[in-house]
Amino acid sequence: MVIGIERAVRTFAMPGTGITDFEKLSREIARVGIYDLAIHHEQILVPVVLRHWKLEQLTALSDEAEKAREALLKRIERIGKVGAKMAKDRVLA
Repeated sequence: MVIGIERAVRTFAMPGTGITDFEKLSREIARVGIYDLAIHHEQILVPVVLRHWKLEQLTALSDEAEKAREALLKRIERIGKVGAKMAKDRVLA
C-alpha cells in the first residue's frame, strides 16, 4: 500500500496533461488560485496521506515499504515548501 501511495504521489499529474497549451493553462490555473502545489499539499497530501492514512505512524513495514514511506514524507515536505514559495512569489508579483 505505501509503495503504491508513494508512486501515485510521485507520478501525479493534473487532469488535462497532454492537451494543447496545458502548461500555459496550468500556470493560469495556479495564478488565479484554482489549483497549485500549495493547494495540493494542504487539501490532499496533508489531510489524506498524512492524517487520514496516518503515514507517519505506520510501523512493521517491509524494507521496501519503509524506503517508500521515507521518500514520500520527504516529497510531501518538499511539495509544501515549494508550494508555499510559489504562492508567496505569486502574491508579491
